[in-house]
Amino acid sequence: MRVTNSMITANFLASIRKGTESLYKVQEQIASGKRISRLSDDPTSLQRINTIQSALSRQETYIYAIDNLVTVFSAADDALGRAVDVLNGARDIAVQAANGSLSASDRALLSEKVDNLIREVAAAGNVMVGDKYIFAGYKVDTCPFVVIPDGGTPPGDGVLYGNVAYYGDTDEITNEIMPGDLISFDLNGGKVFGDSGVFGNLYELKNLLASNDVDGISSQIDKLNANINELVQYRTNIGAKINRLENLKNYLDYQQVRLQEQVSILGDADIEETVVKFNEQKLTYESALAAGSRLMRLSLLDFLR
Repeated sequence: MRVTNSMITANFLASIRKGTESLYKVQEQIASGKRISRLSDDPTSLQRINTIQSALSRQETYIYAIDNLVTVFSAADDALGRAVDVLNGARDIAVQAANGSLSASDRALLSEKVDNLIREVAAAGNVMVGDKYIFAGYKVDTCPFVVIPDGGTPPGDGVLYGNVAYYGDTDEITNEIMPGDLISFDLNGGKVFGDSGVFGNLYELKNLLASNDVDGISSQIDKLNANINELVQYRTNIGAKINRLENLKNYLDYQQVRLQEQVSILGDADIEETVVKFNEQKLTYESALAAGSRLMRLSLLDFLR
């Protein structure tokens, strides 16, 4: 087979082009720190990386939801703690007022204090996370509790408990924290502060103090103790849910690290090894250029010498 100068030139240029592409690819790996930049680099590994990254994205969604729920449950726990403190104060007032040595005017002053305590509990029930009311059920944009003046009628569809109207709903909010794993936030204000008798008992205590009814005041002590115990139980349940969420988040965080390590193993370049490879390919490339340049300078006279 006759080898022409054009064939030699074409083969030389093809070899140089291939060397340039290989050198560029290694340079790209060093610059990006990634072994895989395109599908053709390693289709199998890239497919596995895409699968893992999809799993990471799903887990990030659940972690975000868990963080939000922990914030909501923590805010609810804090609000219930404030309500318990208020009820303890109301019970202390009832114990004090049940003492026969107090006068009617003394009890009237205590009645005004209880009126303020009612407003404090309503404020605790109106707690917000961001711009959402957490004790309003699904009506998160609606202020759930409004204190109504004595003898007044709650406007709209408010449900009256004592002298406090509730405008939220009574639905249980359920959230998915993992595929098929649900957790509920069932602390709507109507249930926690209304149906439980918190506002009703405080309002009754207020009126009994105003009317100087010592026997009636004494009967409120046990009712307030029952309210306190119920709110404490709610807080215990919330604490258990927060622990569950935090344990799940710790597990997901651990899984995130493991999955990211797998992505790194599959897709990251070994920089030291890549630099060595780059130097080897650079030397090969430069040698090919030198040999090619010498070959291209040869003429017929060089072979006849």
